[in-house]
Amino acid sequence: MKGGTKTILDGEFVRRRRAELGLSSRAVGAALGTSGSVIVRVESGDNHPDLTLGLVTQLADLLGVNVADLFVSSHTQDRTHTMTDDVRALGSLLFAAETNTPVAALRDALGWTQVRTKAALSELATRLQDVGLLLSSVAYRHRIVRDATAANDEELASLVRAHVTRDGLNLTEASMLARIARGDAPRDPTNPETVAIRTLVNAGLVTLGQRPTPGAELPLVLSGEVRFSLLIESLLERG
Repeated sequence: MKGGTKTILDGEFVRRRRAELGLSSRAVGAALGTSGSVIVRVESGDNHPDLTLGLVTQLADLLGVNVADLFVSSHTQDRTHTMTDDVRALGSLLFAAETNTPVAALRDALGWTQVRTKAALSELATRLQDVGLLLSSVAYRHRIVRDATAANDEELASLVRAHVTRDGLNLTEASMLARIARGDAPRDPTNPETVAIRTLVNAGLVTLGQRPTPGAELPLVLSGEVRFSLLIESLLERG
């Protein structure tokens, strides 16, 4: 504060919050009625004795934090932990929703401010990339989806085949493979049967055949290499 006690702000925290909100130093300065160079100096920590309490209060409001959060203290690590908690809470909510969810709905469900919600969404989007996921954002609606580039179909099939080769088929998978070979795959599979079918398809052991009639469900059939390995054609000819 001017003419008062020296004020030391957490410049790095100010910079990080500004970046999370997608604001430039110039935009922050303009919103506070000052210049971008003043904000740059705030973040570098070399003009704090000249700041007014009013400017500091306005800065806190703009960043969506308490005034106390702007000051260097022993709670700096706690603020980082709080952002981690926010990301975890938001990610869990979106994962459970399994649908495109409006920002307003997320904000109301969590009881957060708009600024806090957007900051957590921004951080969540960054962290999801590290685990092969994406934060899909369309018309202010968000959803966690698998990154299509994380693993292509060939890589996925290779992974599942390695699992099947190592551990073999479980009883449900083996039974389903036999039923598909006979052409009597269940029309309304149970959950374990659905999981087994997905494993067989992902492993490339089973594929979708041709529709018998327009509008009919695609039949499940053994892949060509499986039919060859089981000598299906020869057995059918003998039968």
